[in-house]
Amino acid sequence: MASRIALARKALTVSPLCADAYVLLAQDSASSPQEVRDLFAKGVEAGELAIRPEDFDEYQGHFWGFLETRPYMRARAGLAGVLLELGDMQAAIGHYRDMLKLNPGDNQGVRYTLLACLLKQDDPVQITNLLDAYPDEWSAFWLYTRLLVLMRAGEQGKKQTAALIKDAMSTNEYVPAILIGRKRPTQSTSVFSPSGARTRRPITSYSVGPSGSARQALWNGSQVPRSRHPCSAELRARQNR
Repeated sequence: MASRIALARKALTVSPLCADAYVLLAQDSASSPQEVRDLFAKGVEAGELAIRPEDFDEYQGHFWGFLETRPYMRARAGLAGVLLELGDMQAAIGHYRDMLKLNPGDNQGVRYTLLACLLKQDDPVQITNLLDAYPDEWSAFWLYTRLLVLMRAGEQGKKQTAALIKDAMSTNEYVPAILIGRKRPTQSTSVFSPSGARTRRPITSYSVGPSGSARQALWNGSQVPRSRHPCSAELRARQNR
């Protein structure tokens, strides 16, 4: 690690606009979240200066597709993440929104963290807007969030609920048992795990919501008893197969 830090510092003597050097220093050399924030902020500034102003406009919409933008995007993602850690969620949300404007394809996956933030803020309009911006998203994360929003809508979303339950469970059948309190979530030490694994992170956004859990807020918002919950019926049906 010492050699990595030394090389990063050397890179900055050669080119002060080397944003990736600041990213590496933030990850490997900082001794506090505040120092991490400051180093990522320097990386964002350096990365922005390394890109011509006219290129920002030209590249918008496909930003990640141009290699010279990636150090800037990495630094900005890091800055947003540490701001979130420091409790400045609104600033973090601003960064994530700007990054999605620059690169709607979201190669970095910041939409998932943004969705977690919106769930924590309990902002149904913005949650729905973000979900609708990615209509072809088929991850458990996205489908279960859609499901919980529909259930909160009550009768208005009832017609779509049954089909969406099946779609969501096809991506990860273990989530409903956690949501209705039958099982405790098992946290994985890795973001990646085999498909269908019981230790897969159920949906990280549901661990950060109001009253301790956004998933509980959305789930309870449906005002359906657990025993009569549509997911309970689907779970029973699967157990009897």
